[in-house]
Amino acid sequence: MLNKRVHHHCTFLKTCKQVGKLHSINSVITFLEVARSDGPCSPTGLISSTGLSLSTLSRILGNLGDNPQSHGPGLELILLHKNPENRREKFITLTAKGRILFETLMTIETSFNLR
Repeated sequence: MLNKRVHHHCTFLKTCKQVGKLHSINSVITFLEVARSDGPCSPTGLISSTGLSLSTLSRILGNLGDNPQSHGPGLELILLHKNPENRREKFITLTAKGRILFETLMTIETSFNLR
């Protein structure tokens, strides 16, 4: 059973790695936290749920979005929206590409749980 779980987790992480910059565990966790929210989520909520620092989270969100803070283009898996009522506040949602990746990852998860 342990061997099957290890294989399952490897498959899950390999799928994440194929996307590009979604290879660090913190990037995967952040992406999954955004995806599992029932609507837009906030950076403050993500800091609370992931335990990441604001600077680390900002870098990861840039890489997951379209504004990378490192070399190369962003992954365009999320969108950052400014709150029109409070310009300092941002909300995060998945893009269509992000929803497709999340559905793929959940298919892997579901197929493992059905065994």
